[in-house]
Amino acid sequence: MELMHLADEREEPEDVIIRLARALVEEAIAAGWSGPPFDPTVLASLRGISVKPADCDIRSDARIFPLPMGKLQIEYDPSKPQSSVVSHK
Repeated sequence: MELMHLADEREEPEDVIIRLARALVEEAIAAGWSGPPFDPTVLASLRGISVKPADCDIRSDARIFPLPMGKLQIEYDPSKPQSSVVSHK
Protein backbone atom coordinates (compact mmCIF):
# COMPACT_ATOMS: atom_id res chain seq x y z
CA MET A 1 0.00 0.00 0.00
CA GLU A 2 2.77 2.42 0.86
CA LEU A 3 4.23 1.85 -2.59
CA MET A 4 1.07 3.07 -4.25
CA HIS A 5 1.37 6.43 -2.47
CA LEU A 6 4.34 6.95 -4.78
CA ALA A 7 2.40 6.03 -7.90
CA ASP A 8 1.42 8.44 -10.62
CA GLU A 9 -2.16 8.40 -11.86
CA ARG A 10 -2.91 5.08 -13.63
CA GLU A 11 0.51 3.63 -12.72
CA GLU A 12 0.55 -0.07 -11.85
CA PRO A 13 2.65 -1.40 -8.92
CA GLU A 14 5.18 -2.99 -11.30
CA ASP A 15 5.60 0.34 -13.08
CA VAL A 16 6.26 2.11 -9.78
CA ILE A 17 8.93 -0.44 -8.84
CA ILE A 18 10.63 -0.15 -12.24
CA ARG A 19 10.57 3.66 -12.11
CA LEU A 20 12.00 3.76 -8.58
CA ALA A 21 14.66 1.15 -9.40
CA ARG A 22 15.79 3.09 -12.45
CA ALA A 23 16.00 6.29 -10.41
CA LEU A 24 18.06 4.51 -7.75
CA VAL A 25 20.47 3.13 -10.37
CA GLU A 26 20.87 6.60 -11.91
CA GLU A 27 21.60 8.02 -8.44
CA ALA A 28 24.11 5.24 -7.74
CA ILE A 29 25.92 5.73 -11.05
CA ALA A 30 26.13 9.47 -10.39
CA ALA A 31 27.68 8.62 -7.00
CA GLY A 32 30.34 6.42 -8.65
CA TRP A 33 28.66 3.00 -8.63
CA SER A 34 30.20 0.88 -11.35
CA GLY A 35 30.17 -2.63 -12.61
CA PRO A 36 29.67 -5.34 -13.45
CA PRO A 37 29.91 -6.84 -10.96
CA PHE A 38 27.56 -4.51 -9.11
CA ASP A 39 27.72 -4.09 -5.35
CA PRO A 40 24.18 -4.10 -3.92
CA THR A 41 25.41 -2.72 -0.60
CA VAL A 42 26.00 0.60 -2.37
CA LEU A 43 22.34 0.69 -3.39
CA ALA A 44 21.30 -0.18 0.15
CA SER A 45 23.45 2.59 1.59
CA LEU A 46 21.89 5.14 -0.77
CA ARG A 47 18.57 4.34 0.91
CA GLY A 48 20.02 4.46 4.42
CA ILE A 49 19.96 0.68 4.85
CA SER A 50 22.94 -0.73 6.72
CA VAL A 51 24.35 -4.11 5.71
CA LYS A 52 26.49 -6.27 7.98
CA PRO A 53 27.38 -9.90 8.53
CA ALA A 54 25.36 -11.60 11.25
CA ASP A 55 27.32 -12.41 14.39
CA CYS A 56 25.21 -15.50 15.11
CA ASP A 57 23.48 -18.28 13.21
CA ILE A 58 20.42 -16.66 11.63
CA ARG A 59 19.22 -19.89 9.99
CA SER A 60 18.67 -18.14 6.65
CA ASP A 61 20.71 -16.39 3.98
CA ALA A 62 19.79 -12.94 5.28
CA ARG A 63 17.24 -11.01 7.25
CA ILE A 64 16.02 -7.45 7.33
CA PHE A 65 14.65 -5.67 10.35
CA PRO A 66 13.81 -2.17 11.54
CA LEU A 67 16.14 0.02 13.56
CA PRO A 68 15.30 3.15 15.53
CA MET A 69 14.50 6.32 13.60
CA GLY A 70 12.82 4.39 10.77
CA LYS A 71 16.05 2.90 9.44
CA LEU A 72 16.52 -0.67 8.22
CA GLN A 73 19.35 -3.17 8.56
CA ILE A 74 20.19 -6.25 6.54
CA GLU A 75 22.17 -8.95 8.27
CA TYR A 76 23.49 -11.76 6.12
CA ASP A 77 25.04 -15.16 6.72
CA PRO A 78 28.77 -14.50 6.18
CA SER A 79 29.22 -18.02 4.77
CA LYS A 80 26.95 -17.07 1.81
CA PRO A 81 27.85 -14.76 -1.08
CA GLN A 82 27.05 -11.29 0.25
CA SER A 83 26.06 -9.74 -3.07
CA SER A 84 23.57 -12.50 -3.79
CA VAL A 85 21.75 -12.47 -0.45
CA VAL A 86 21.74 -8.68 -0.14
CA SER A 87 20.30 -8.32 -3.65
CA HIS A 88 17.36 -10.52 -2.73
CA LYS A 89 16.55 -8.48 0.37
